[in-house]
Order: sequence, then structure tokens, then C-alpha cells
Amino acid sequence: MSTIKANQENKHVLQDSTRIVISPINQNSTSNSYIDYNEQLERMANNKQLMWDDTKFNKQIKGGLFIFCKNRTKLYNGSVHIHIVEEVYPPSERLPTWSNNVGQGDRNVLFISTKSVEYDWDKWINMGGPKKVQGTAHIIKNKKNIIDHINNDMELMKIGGDSELMKIGGDSG
Repeated sequence: MSTIKANQENKHVLQDSTRIVISPINQNSTSNSYIDYNEQLERMANNKQLMWDDTKFNKQIKGGLFIFCKNRTKLYNGSVHIHIVEEVYPPSERLPTWSNNVGQGDRNVLFISTKSVEYDWDKWINMGGPKKVQGTAHIIKNKKNIIDHINNDMELMKIGGDSELMKIGGDSG
């Protein structure tokens, strides 16, 4: 069952029950997450399906949110990219290139939207997003606040519509 519903004006609205999975992207070019993320960017450039691992609990569902998180560091400003989960498949659908990620072979595969919304780090923190993400996890703390912010921006982002990537920062959001 989808956690996105259309309201009277035919706009998508995330429900409070929407599940949110977040996964950090390490900025070290030799890390698995960096390599896999860049593979997904190449897939997107080639009009192929974007996909990523679920958490170890495999509880994400179609219509949930998936967030790539680039933590703020001394060298990087940090940002998050929010996608819609389009489908959930069993671990048998994992990409062969993911075999190097030892210990994650039992995770479901999330097919995610190619369209996304990017929030800068300051906006993300103001929404109540975690200040540091380590490992793929479900967001529980401040989830309602995050969903409320996304719903307020839904008119702009049209993540389920025809727009491309929308950047929402501290100055514009």
C-alpha cells in the first residue's frame, strides 16, 4: 500500500506513516558507498533504473522515501537527495557489482525514482534531519517534522511530476 495519496487538488501528500530510509554516501572515493553511488549516477545518465539496498530489517515499502545523505564534514557542506521508492524487490535482484559489499546480500533492493529533491545541509537540519548518518537506517526521530516540511515543499518539488531535480536550500526554502 502506497503512503502517498492525492488530495483534492490532485497533489501528492506524504502520510505520517510514510517510511523513510536514509543511507550515507562516504566522500572517500575508495569506499563502497561512494563507488556504488557513482554507479547509480551512471545508471541514471544511461536511463537505467536507480536502486539501492534496504536496511537490514527489510521493512521499506513502495511509496516510501529513500534519502542519499552526504554528511557535512570539514571538507564538504553536506546535502540530502530525496527519492520515492517505486518498487521493492528481493535480494536476488541485487546488482552483480554489489557483491563486494560483504554482509548486505540479504537486503531487499529498492527501485527508486530518478527524480529527486536536494536539500542543503542547513535546511535538512532545520527540518529535524539527523546531524550524522552512519549506515543505512530508518528515520524515526523527527519523522513527522521531516514529512511536514517535504509536504510543504511538494508543490515546488513535484517529485512525482514532470520536473527534474529541485534544489531547496536555506535561502530559498
